[in-house]
Amino acid sequence: MEDATVFFVTPVLIFVAFDLMHAFRLKAEWPLFALVFFGAVRFFDFFHLNRQTFGVLQMFKGRTKSKFPPRLRKIENAYLISFVVLLMTTFLSGGVCPLLQAGGPVSLATLEPIRDGIRQFDLALLQNAWIISATVTFTLFALAVRGHLKMVKENPTATGFGPALAYLILQRSGTLMAAFYFPLYLATLAIHYVEYHVLMVPRCFNTPLDKSSRIDRTYGWLRERPILFVAVILGLAAIVTRGAFVGMNAAMGAPILDMESPVSYLVLIALFDGIFVSIISSRCSSGSSATRTSARCSPGSTSPPPRSRHDAMAALVVRAGARRVRRDSHHGAGPDRH
Repeated sequence: MEDATVFFVTPVLIFVAFDLMHAFRLKAEWPLFALVFFGAVRFFDFFHLNRQTFGVLQMFKGRTKSKFPPRLRKIENAYLISFVVLLMTTFLSGGVCPLLQAGGPVSLATLEPIRDGIRQFDLALLQNAWIISATVTFTLFALAVRGHLKMVKENPTATGFGPALAYLILQRSGTLMAAFYFPLYLATLAIHYVEYHVLMVPRCFNTPLDKSSRIDRTYGWLRERPILFVAVILGLAAIVTRGAFVGMNAAMGAPILDMESPVSYLVLIALFDGIFVSIISSRCSSGSSATRTSARCSPGSTSPPPRSRHDAMAALVVRAGARRVRRDSHHGAGPDRH
């Protein structure tokens, strides 16, 4: 019952809440509250993105079987948090880097905010904030890269440093696109959602099932047919996307006038969100007691997961992996034994 509430009832209530906010014209009637609320939604979205990046990076580092200095982990953490501030600055600037907008003391171009984007503060203030945030972010990124290169030099026989550094750079490149032009947030989410799906594949297809459970038997029949499985997931995703169309895009900050209004790149974001919700929901429905003894959500994993009622959530798996790497490093073990 708890799982059903967490994975089915709660998401529906969230979507309905966003729909009601749109129906009651929250942005028009209470603009200050709308700014704070949707600003908070966007902040936690950026924060979630970068926390998952941090967790996955630690998992890559664990595969090197080398002990990284704790200071490097602190630098990586500070770097990703600073990126949250940089993204928020662009978001509050109307979705376009304030340095690229006309009318400021250090304007480099004459662009305007994106469609439906509203600049929330004075342009000069936003430009200064963006410069400071970018300086901090780029400095911490350079220190993180230097730390990884130093590890390569100190461990010439170890392997796995290349993928860890490549992941750090690739994520940084995608996120930086959004820091300049917010619709390019799709480039960041492309990597983010690939991580979701890679983490969920072992859970969806390798989880032991309870033969005495009708739900598990049905799910087992379905997952033995991958094409049909994917078709069902896409169908559920379409229903989630359509059913929460207004609410999802209200969460993205788009003042949609009706169900037929164009929402450009927000449609694709909503579809990806729907796919992930559907995958999580299908996995939740697949197991009773088996859910709690399933394989950990990391590629190739066969070890049992932490016993937690939220263990089917990929975000918690990422954090658990990061904690495991930190624990092993602390005791000198180093490797992530996946």
